[in-house]
Amino acid sequence: MREIEKKYGCKSLGSWAIPNEQLSFDVFEAPSSEAFQKAMMEPPILSLGAYETAEVKAAMNMEEAMKMLKPAK
Repeated sequence: MREIEKKYGCKSLGSWAIPNEQLSFDVFEAPSSEAFQKAMMEPPILSLGAYETAEVKAAMNMEEAMKMLKPAK
């Protein structure tokens, strides 16, 4: 995974699990959504889809979010 992260400029920030729900969360930082998508399409990661279901959500810090909400001048 580290080689794939490096190839696309992505970085794993952490992983958390809720064992009794069989639920886990992985947080990544990526230079773009395209870079992250390409990383997740690499065969070693894509093969996880055979037994896992994944949902990807884009997030940003509050400062970035506030900039997006300001009306254009």
